[in-house]
Amino acid sequence: MTAIHETAYPRLKNDLKERHLIALYTPEHEEIALAGHVSQGTTAEMAFLLLLKTFQNLGYFVKVSEIPLPIVRHIVDCLRLEDIPKLAGYDDSGTRQRHIKVIRGYLKVTPYNVDMQRHLRQVLMEVAQTKDEPADLINVDIEELLRLRYELPAFRTLRDMAHGIRAKVNRDLYQKVYSALNEAACAQLDKLFVVETGTGFTPWNTLREDTGKPSLSHFREFEAFCKRLLGYNPTTSALLDIPDVKLKHLAAEAKTLDAARLARMKNKKKPRSTR
Repeated sequence: MTAIHETAYPRLKNDLKERHLIALYTPEHEEIALAGHVSQGTTAEMAFLLLLKTFQNLGYFVKVSEIPLPIVRHIVDCLRLEDIPKLAGYDDSGTRQRHIKVIRGYLKVTPYNVDMQRHLRQVLMEVAQTKDEPADLINVDIEELLRLRYELPAFRTLRDMAHGIRAKVNRDLYQKVYSALNEAACAQLDKLFVVETGTGFTPWNTLREDTGKPSLSHFREFEAFCKRLLGYNPTTSALLDIPDVKLKHLAAEAKTLDAARLARMKNKKKPRSTR
């Protein structure tokens, strides 16, 4: 599964430098005035500003109890408070929910919803035709959400969507190739996974071996390898419309699999002659 640090999904940092705290988390006079207008008491004002400033830098709401202490202290200093107000209970309060609505209106952002989920799926279905890494797909989602001024959902939501769309696009490619192969081509591919008498190896094992650099000393071996590949030309017409980036990724994935694992794959992912 794709890890959050492999993507552009924003995260809170504990080691912010002073200049970053000032640039990212210093409330504007208008924001402080808004906090005082919609809150009753110093604690609620402080919590409102913590929600507002973290949302501005993350694109989603976090629990106040999870905000790193340096950020909390910086806003305390900005408000010229003597100490950090007691914020226990705020995350489960109705005040927090009311603050969230105010912040959404103030920043003109829309919460993630079913319509946006449907839109993102359509976007990814197109992008996944030429991109294969789930992290790239997740980043496309993030960019689209921010562009349209929507809140970011939980990272897991974007990750599951990216992996699901990628799997569907690849399944469609397998089906397309499978449908384009005739019986002779399927039979030829099946033979790749049959152990040859006297060698103990399958033709697939030979094909996936590294041929090395095509130097003069290895020229004959390389020539023989190329001739073996040419023997599978009947299958190349089925790959004509597949983007190069997909071909490279699937070829790299296939190279990691031995004949036994490939033989166990589903028919539409590894074409077989018995259709």
